[in-house]
Amino acid sequence: MPPKMSRAMKRRMKKKEEALALQQRIKEARENPTTQSKSVIELQAINNRLSAVNMHINKIRSDGDCLFNAVLDQLQHIGRNDLNDQHELRVLTSDYMMQHPNDFAPFLYDEHNDLEEYCNKMRDTHCWGGNLELQALSKVLQVNITIYAQDNVVEFEEENYQNTIHLSFHKHQYVLGEHYNSVLPNS
Repeated sequence: MPPKMSRAMKRRMKKKEEALALQQRIKEARENPTTQSKSVIELQAINNRLSAVNMHINKIRSDGDCLFNAVLDQLQHIGRNDLNDQHELRVLTSDYMMQHPNDFAPFLYDEHNDLEEYCNKMRDTHCWGGNLELQALSKVLQVNITIYAQDNVVEFEEENYQNTIHLSFHKHQYVLGEHYNSVLPNS
């Protein structure tokens, strides 16, 4: 009769099985031509949109900080060198959201219904940023933000902001999630 498994051993086995299942899903997604074609179609649509306004994508590393790194890249291109890294942007963003809870708390997802918890996670980890963070960044940095996506262009604008930064948003470029790149004028 085989020895009885401890709870710790069962947990380790379950984690190992989950990791293997995730690796298998990633492998299948990479091999799935539907996923690849969605990515190609999306990229072509964004490139067409950008070509019409004489701009191109400046690729940003996909690491959970892509939104913040794309914003940093854009800030450098408009001569704003007052921020050192993505963590500073995360802190500014989280602080702004905490100072303006009525602008953000109603839009949190069910699993993130506590604004303070959400902002702490955004500030202290490499979790992905999105629409809420873009709105906060526009306000705290006092810049307009234009985002080019496959099906539309989204703008966060204030009349009194003098500078505009440009990003591209990709739903299908990477298997594991959404992605932001910086967008630059063609030279």
